[in-house]
Amino acid sequence: MIRNYILICTIFFLFSCETQRNQISKNLNPDKNQVYSNLKEVKKIPKNIQLKGTTSIYQEEKKIKLSVNIKAKRDSVFWCSVSGPLNIELFRILLTKDSLFVLDRINKAFYKKSEKEIKEYLNASTSLLEVQSFLFAKPMLTKNHYIKEELDTSIVIISKQKNKSSRYVFNKNNLNILSVILSEEKMGNKNTFRLDYLEYNAVEEYILPKKINITLDAIIKSRKEQFTCIIDFSKSLILEKQDFIFNIPNSYVQAN
Repeated sequence: MIRNYILICTIFFLFSCETQRNQISKNLNPDKNQVYSNLKEVKKIPKNIQLKGTTSIYQEEKKIKLSVNIKAKRDSVFWCSVSGPLNIELFRILLTKDSLFVLDRINKAFYKKSEKEIKEYLNASTSLLEVQSFLFAKPMLTKNHYIKEELDTSIVIISKQKNKSSRYVFNKNNLNILSVILSEEKMGNKNTFRLDYLEYNAVEEYILPKKINITLDAIIKSRKEQFTCIIDFSKSLILEKQDFIFNIPNSYVQAN
């Protein structure tokens, strides 16, 4: 069961491509300039945020409903606690710029992985900035992205790098992101991660995701994984500062 819980965390960055933090190329058309300008407004990303809500996981005709509490400090820390019935914590996650920590309350164990170890395990890159870019609905676009098509109500921006591709769909009127589709082909298999922003919520001067739908279809460690996760945030708080408590009990054993 804990395997599924850990996946909830890793799907945020599982198929994140190796992005190049280069300056956006010049001579962009006005619509693309608008999109990049909107996404690169750092002042529109809160320094400290807390999101509380529920998540429903659908896998193999089973449904699991959990409570989720997410805290993030811009460019610094991502923290998540997931609880089951009676508000009993099942696991806790801490992601920093160079490490991932997971507390497994069920098995009284903890996991500690460096960025390099995560990349080797998942065969994919991991970045705190990428996780937070999805959380804040501000994906990290680079000079490799270009407008594929303009529809009546949306703008589609894509990027292709060898066997990886990314597709971002934006609302043409307010430039809010609607969908992120990341895919990767390996040894004849196509791994796909899709994130749909179903609802947004205005919190002070910020526009934050309220309801998101995550779909994963991938081969992980030779095992086929398919599931859908819907997260509905009922409370969004912008804070001056907050604590990211992550204490490992002495009785917990380190797991691989």
